[in-house]
Amino acid sequence: MAVPASEALVRKHYMYMFWPDWDFEQLFDMDTDPGELEDISNSTDPKVKEVLKDMKSRFAELKSKTKM
Repeated sequence: MAVPASEALVRKHYMYMFWPDWDFEQLFDMDTDPGELEDISNSTDPKVKEVLKDMKSRFAELKSKTKM
């Protein structure tokens, strides 16, 4: 059984996951969901939308610096 590739950006309160094989992303609130059971990436909450935007931006910035 193959394990799909995954990439992540982890900060104190949130974790952004990206699955390149599926072009799929997830966002987890590590304060309220430390077990990473509830993906909040599709939330309509403006705060969550802003967090996702910031995490994606920082993820892209760091990834571009590693040239991967």
